[in-house]
Order: sequence, then structure tokens, then C-alpha cells
Amino acid sequence: MNALDERIIAAVLRVSDLADEYDADLTPIAEAVTVRANLASSILKFQAAKALNLSSTKPVTSNKDFIRTLMVLCVFKFVERGAVMASITPNCKELEKALDVPITSITTFDDANIGTRCMELYNIMKNASAVLTNIKPADFTQMLGTITDYNDILASPKKAIEKRKALGTDAIHGFVLECQGHMKNIVKIFHSYLPDAAHLADVAATIGKPLNKRHISIACKYSDSDTGVLLKGVKTTVTNGIDTFVKYSTVRGWSRFFSLISDSWTITSEHETFQSDTQTKVGVDQTHVARFFIKLIKNDPENGGDPEVTTGSLSLLVYIKSSLEPAAGAQNSIPANNYVNTTDEDGEDYIDSLKPGTLQGVVYLDGYNPVPYITEIKAGETVVIKIYLEPASAPDNPTPDS
Repeated sequence: MNALDERIIAAVLRVSDLADEYDADLTPIAEAVTVRANLASSILKFQAAKALNLSSTKPVTSNKDFIRTLMVLCVFKFVERGAVMASITPNCKELEKALDVPITSITTFDDANIGTRCMELYNIMKNASAVLTNIKPADFTQMLGTITDYNDILASPKKAIEKRKALGTDAIHGFVLECQGHMKNIVKIFHSYLPDAAHLADVAATIGKPLNKRHISIACKYSDSDTGVLLKGVKTTVTNGIDTFVKYSTVRGWSRFFSLISDSWTITSEHETFQSDTQTKVGVDQTHVARFFIKLIKNDPENGGDPEVTTGSLSLLVYIKSSLEPAAGAQNSIPANNYVNTTDEDGEDYIDSLKPGTLQGVVYLDGYNPVPYITEIKAGETVVIKIYLEPASAPDNPTPDS
């Protein structure tokens, strides 16, 4: 596999992770469900072919070892997922014990019995589907499909080989291109159905040099543990002991950090009305998104929680008027507060702990007219201001919405 294929697969996995983040938004969309299932299948075939180091000239879809590896990787992926869910669900110790097994609990079986072992694990998960809510119906369909394919080629190898040869020979590179095609379709779905997240899909899908590619490294989604309401304005700090970065969660509850170096990071989440949360030893690499769904617990009033709120917040959202795309990197200047910062990838600059009163600022971006704004900050409230930038050659700039 060449370097370009590696970069394509890295982008494919990032987009797959991003789609998982937006699972609740994508699941009601029929074509999104189909495309995501197709992508999952293609990723699995790529991983199986790579595990066997199949050459670009070998007809891998007619190879029994390939079909066997495909089945094992597919079933074990969901066994691991099921074991995690069982471990955090009350009264599921027996289920956890049945699924908390190493991959060798499958691979040690011979060709004649490995299909039976995979089917046994499939049935355990299927019978516990009410508990294993992180395994979707499409996942069960994928598992059953790989088991059926293996049993077919084992029972009638000649027939199975002829059937698969008619479909052509699938090389590792062919699977990479197959993954890329499904990835592009997912990006199109984001643009069509989830325009607010379209630029995130574009960033994740862009193929570049492995160490210089901007991609989402850590994504934290915050909600109230009691009500499930998404939390905006949670201060998220990530550090590896050398570098430290801070962001505030958006209106959808997300704090995202881009292009962090591969290392072990610590995530600290803080909000004035909730207990702090710390995640340690978070592994970051160039391929996947480290995702966390964090439910914050409100402070206990009897122990000094819920202090009187004396400050307010500002959410400044900056867009390019002609395209309505978020303007990442725009500069927000508040001279009276000696404050200067740039907008993030969502085009937002979120400022917490502002004193109540009149606040004046100016937004700058190279090539565009500066836009001044003025607003009133109130204790316990978040003021949202939208700025629409026009090219510097334009005669006028509209009054920002607030």
C-alpha cells in the first residue's frame, strides 16, 4: 500500500468517526444509513486484505483466508463493543463475561468450526440486543453477511470462487478507492442534510500529508446528567504536559481540537454550575478522533454549589456573507478588555466570565471589511452576535444580527 492510499484511509476513518458523532442526526436519513453501512463494509474488507498482505494482483474476494479474516474482524469488532456496553450496564455480568474475550477465542478454531464460533457470538449479542444498544440492526446484518459468506465458500468453494471472480478482483488499492467513494457520499449527505457540520466533514475528508493535515483530534460533547440538555460554554482544556489548548463548547455541546500531535493528553472540563470532569491518558493519533460524551453533574447547593452567577458570556459567530460559511481565523478585538482572539473552525469565539455592562468590539479578517459591534452583557446570560463579512472592495457592510 502506497503513501497516498494510507492518507486516503486516514481521511476515510476520520469521516467515519465524524459520522458516528452525528449518529442521532444521520440515523433518520435512509440514504445515510445505507452509505454508512457500505463504508463500514468497505473499511472491514480493506482491513482484512491488509492483515493478509494480499497483493494487488491476487483475486482476494475468491480467497478463503480473506473471507475468514473478514468474518473474524467483523464479529470481534462488535464483540468488543458489546463487552464495553455490558460492563457499564447493571446486572449484565454474565453477558460481559461471555463477550470480554480475546480475539484468539475465535482465531484458534479451525476452518470447519470457526464459522460456528462466530455464529455463537453473534447469537449472544443478538439475544442481548435490548441491552447492547450500541450495536445497530445494520451491524447485525453486516456480521451475519460475513458469516454466511464464509460458510458458503467453505461448503462450495468452487461455486463461491466463480461467483466472486465474476465481480472482478479486489486489490488492497481497490478497497481503498471503494472506501473513498463511500466517504465522498457521506460528505455529500452532510452538505445536504447537516449544513452546519458540512465544513467539519470537508476538513475530515481532505487528503494531505499525514503530519500536516488538519483534522479533528479530540471531540467532547457535553450534556446535563439530569436533563440531557446539551451544554454550551463548558471550558475544555487539553494538555500533554507541554502544550495546552483551551476551547469552550458550542451550542451543540461540542468542543473540538484539531491537529494535536500524537501523544497522551489530559482533558479537563469546567463549568461554573457543574462539577469538573477530568479524562486522563487520552491517546491521540493522526487517524482517529478521540470522542467523549461527557455528562456533567450539577454542583450540590448544600455543599456550596450553584453559586450566584455574577458574569455573562458572549458567543460571537462570524460568517462569510456570500457563502454563509463559518469564517475560521477571524480576529475578535475588544480594546477595553485588552482582549484579542481568533474564531475557531465553527467561526465562533466564545468568551466567558464577562462583567455585566456595555461591550464593544471589532471583527477583522484579511481581505474583508472590519465590522464593529456593540452589545449588553447580563449576568447569567449568553449573548449571541452574528457577523457577516463582505470583501474589502464592497461598499457597505450590514449591521450584525444580535
